[in-house]
Amino acid sequence: MSERRRFIGRRGVLLLTTVLATASPAAAVAAPARVPARVSNPAAAALPAPVPSPAAVPSSPTMGIGYSHACWIKLDATLWCWGYALFGRTGNGEQADPNTPVLVGSQEDRWIDVGAGHHHTCGVRDNGTLWCWGSDLNGEIGDGPGLGDGLIQVGAETTWAAVSAGSTFTCGLRRDRSLWCWGSHAATAPGDGPSRRDSPTQVTGQWTAVEAGPEHTCAIREGGTLWCWGSNFSGQLGDGTLTTRRSPVQVGRSTDWTAVSSGTEYTCGLRGSAKSAGTLWCWGSNTDGGLGNGTRIHRYVPGLVGDRRDWVQVAAGARHVCGRTADGTVWCWGDNRYGQVADGSTIDRYRPTPVPGGRTWRGVWSGPFLTCGTQVDGHVHCWGEDEYGQLSLGDSKVMPSPHRLPGGGWAELSSGGYHTCALRRDTTVWCWGENSYGQLGDGLSSSTSSAPVRVGVPDAEVRDTFRTLSAGAMYTCAIRSNGTLWCWGQNWDGQLGNGSGFSSQPTPTQVAPGTVWHAVSAGTGHTCGVRRDRSLWCWGDNSHGQLGDGTHDTALAPVPVQAGGLWKAVSVGRAHTCALRSEGSVWCWGGDESGQLGLESSSPAGAPASTGTDGPTDDTVRGSDLPAVPAPGPDSAVPDVPLLDSRRPLPDEQDPDLPDLPDPSDPGVGGSGADVLAPTRTGQDGPWARVVSGQDSTCALRPWGTLSCWGEDDFVLGRLPASAWTSLDVDDTLCAVRNTGSLWCEGENAWGQLGAGTRAPLADPVPVGPGGGWAQVDNGLWHACGLRFDGSLSCWGSNKYGQLGVLNPTMVRVSDL
Repeated sequence: MSERRRFIGRRGVLLLTTVLATASPAAAVAAPARVPARVSNPAAAALPAPVPSPAAVPSSPTMGIGYSHACWIKLDATLWCWGYALFGRTGNGEQADPNTPVLVGSQEDRWIDVGAGHHHTCGVRDNGTLWCWGSDLNGEIGDGPGLGDGLIQVGAETTWAAVSAGSTFTCGLRRDRSLWCWGSHAATAPGDGPSRRDSPTQVTGQWTAVEAGPEHTCAIREGGTLWCWGSNFSGQLGDGTLTTRRSPVQVGRSTDWTAVSSGTEYTCGLRGSAKSAGTLWCWGSNTDGGLGNGTRIHRYVPGLVGDRRDWVQVAAGARHVCGRTADGTVWCWGDNRYGQVADGSTIDRYRPTPVPGGRTWRGVWSGPFLTCGTQVDGHVHCWGEDEYGQLSLGDSKVMPSPHRLPGGGWAELSSGGYHTCALRRDTTVWCWGENSYGQLGDGLSSSTSSAPVRVGVPDAEVRDTFRTLSAGAMYTCAIRSNGTLWCWGQNWDGQLGNGSGFSSQPTPTQVAPGTVWHAVSAGTGHTCGVRRDRSLWCWGDNSHGQLGDGTHDTALAPVPVQAGGLWKAVSVGRAHTCALRSEGSVWCWGGDESGQLGLESSSPAGAPASTGTDGPTDDTVRGSDLPAVPAPGPDSAVPDVPLLDSRRPLPDEQDPDLPDLPDPSDPGVGGSGADVLAPTRTGQDGPWARVVSGQDSTCALRPWGTLSCWGEDDFVLGRLPASAWTSLDVDDTLCAVRNTGSLWCEGENAWGQLGAGTRAPLADPVPVGPGGGWAQVDNGLWHACGLRFDGSLSCWGSNKYGQLGVLNPTMVRVSDL
């Protein structure tokens, strides 16, 4: 994404897309012998009286799937967990993420039920004791506020039979059919009374099943009535209202409920006989088709899902549902952005869609964006999101080494927030990855694509002919061969520049009339472009003065940057902008909280520091912290093939047909941390050849190849006495190409975005391999891509949305039972 930095926040973006965890979803109709019932047990319907003896072994495996981790009780009654380990939620006493199942407790422990919440997990052992682990910041472990330290027993009772973990609270059933809840949630009280309880508190009544969702809870009483309480903003309580309830309210008047499963803002349940299959009902939010009725219309009371009467299990995720029928088939529907429906696509399904595998399934469980199922042959398969290793694939959606896209002929690339776009040498633009706002430019605004899709514009005369592009956080801009500028995707801040408001556009829309554009840089909420007369224009979000027009006013169409001047190139950061003047000086404006403007009065990191000599040196990288450069491989030769790169400045020779614009005097130097509303010269004289803006940092190249960086991050590459760099991009990571064709990266690496084959953060630069011949590099939010001189394109890092151009697996086998 380079000089268009576009993200909403630093290291906190995950908060923009987080959906709180559901507990392990609900269950089936008839309870097998010796298995205590609960909604997440595929055979749970009524609570059996006895607790299994220590020698007893569950006759069917049980799973619990949380927001970012999963747990599984095998047939030998041992408990295994995997996924995101923060707070110790995987139960093995480690904080490192186990991408394959790890044993909880010991081989001698026998478990009969497990529930996975957002940051915590709870399980019931065969001796009737209840244990929880992970975060206890909201009292969800039941031993007071704080962080759980390993496995903690909840009280001293030995009569627990089932447990269900919500986002920040927990509910459990005892053998005497009493229901107890503890913890808290912003919109939920666990049963009667205050909104937070640090120890188990009884909910009035006698109960046979319970399901704790993210913000609401549902439970079945003796006699088959269904009751729900908690958040009700979308009608998920099923009482016909949108009123939040702090004590249980009855759902209808039916007395034949056998199972229930709570999604994010909806609920599904089974009705029928405790010994036979039945009908499936859903209610609440239907934004993604999770109610399974073929529409997106919300329902505030239960409605039938199809006309089948042979459902035996239901499992609700965040916005998708899976169910199992009596003949052993599994069906899924609703939100499919991560492949949760398992039909090989990322298209939402509004009616039940069969899952591959035929009549071989004996259990199914859903987490927020993940589903797992067990088959009669003893295999466990999972499908959906794997950002934290929930699929137990060993980082299937994180590729820390470069993956080469099929084919060649690429001329320029640009990595967006969760999508990637590239220009082919035939002048067509192709995009792939996340597409919620239409940033792929294919006319859709929902379906992601792991395969490149061609961008089109409404002009048959010169259709699809482009010469440069820039991918922003959730949108994309490109200049066509005739000099017109087009943008598409998210437009919440007017960053598309079409002057028509804030509506997102899934197809290219023109930025102002005219055929005068040379370069464009797309960011988070603002965009800037250089015209052929060397004037500089910006538009979109201006909350930090990043448009450079002397105001904080949002602009829906291009406005000229103050001070005029002859500009060669521009680079947009998250809330600041830097640009290169014709004589080689760098000017910056906007937010300066981290010294990213490079002003002399900024913080110590806020002024460009000289790196190396003031003139050309040899191409050997010196410095004890930098590994030796490997010898060039067979692909390291740099053929004379013209490549396009919108970051390369305009040539020094001005178009003779354009007027000579005056170069204004230096408007002064701003203070550290204060917004600068007009272009201000950085604290070091030129000449500079390139400038790249990261989120809160900036890097620039001298004409002879030395590299300087300033702002939040102190990158090693920006301090080495080397004059070898030709292309670079900076975010939380810095990647740069040497004139030998080798590519080096350093910085944050949680998703493998350094391309070094690991996920450990690295303060020292590492080569991205194998081979050389690199011509350009571009960083996204959690991924990066590189272009070689032979026209091949490779990507690495997070593949959550298919932004690496790799098809994520529809269904994967986790292990044998």
